[in-house]
Amino acid sequence: MTRKIESGEAIVLHSREGREGGKTLSLFTMQKGRMVMSLPRTVMARCGSGLTAPFSLIRYTASVEGEYALLSQYEGHLLFDMMKLPYEDMAYWFYVIELSEKLFPQGEKDDGAYDTLLKAGSMGGKRNSLPLCFMTAVKLLAQSGFDAASPEEAEENHLSPEALSLLAAFRDYRWQGPFSRPINRKTFHEAAAYVENFVERVCDIRMHTKGAFMDKP
Repeated sequence: MTRKIESGEAIVLHSREGREGGKTLSLFTMQKGRMVMSLPRTVMARCGSGLTAPFSLIRYTASVEGEYALLSQYEGHLLFDMMKLPYEDMAYWFYVIELSEKLFPQGEKDDGAYDTLLKAGSMGGKRNSLPLCFMTAVKLLAQSGFDAASPEEAEENHLSPEALSLLAAFRDYRWQGPFSRPINRKTFHEAAAYVENFVERVCDIRMHTKGAFMDKP
């Protein structure tokens, strides 16, 4: 298989320790959807480790062979500093990150999902993390083909009209201005419990971050 040099734009989902002092990055790219790339220690020393944090927006050059990719250069900026948020707020964002990784296969471009992550990240640190992250999760589900605001599914599982309406409003929000609809606490909790169950029952996904949105004030 021929190795190619590719350039693109990506949102960092997370990083972990790699070989020989480097890192392995989980990315959601504009061009190819979700990708995993190795970051050598020498490249990280030259380009900086700060942009390996979650929700860094980077422009990169990488050597790609099949599903294996090796970063050779990157630059960019943090959309927001997730690590400066309170622990509970970080848990909401980790749910979004995990859901992104489990809903979307590697190497499949998805403009809607990329735009959702980009818009959500751009609002991170400026908006209330709880509704913002829950909205992002609902949108990502719909963009992957699993619509939690489907009336048929809601009726079958006895979701209240108020909770269904809230889910539909989250799904259809266009990122223009603040989300102006009042959010009733009881309705939100019902919608959150429904989505948690929906992810397991319909998507067949077991989330390590399950419960992130449950029983919150």
